[in-house]
Amino acid sequence: MDACEGDVPEAEWGGYHRIEKGYGLRWYDRTEGYAQQLIDGTKLLRKRVETIDVTPDLLITGAVDWLNEVLTLKVKGEEDRYSHTDLYDFAAKVEGAKKTFTLLKDELEKM
Repeated sequence: MDACEGDVPEAEWGGYHRIEKGYGLRWYDRTEGYAQQLIDGTKLLRKRVETIDVTPDLLITGAVDWLNEVLTLKVKGEEDRYSHTDLYDFAAKVEGAKKTFTLLKDELEKM
């Protein structure tokens, strides 16, 4: 769903960035079928998320992953190479990490 061009074989590439690449390139001709694939993938993801036991360790790991992603991908502009919305993504990842820390601060201080 979130793979960038070159992350997976061309025949398997779909999702957000596949649709995003088509903007400005007669996107309606180039994104046929990808929107439904994205909808189906989102529904499947929702079903899987509902089965996950979210623990403080998982939240902390996720927050650290977001910050690492900002440092390695977002700063270079590779993630949103077509839409150029990197700064919005950058801010959202940092905000999410801060919120995670706020939610777990009391527990972390006990450690």
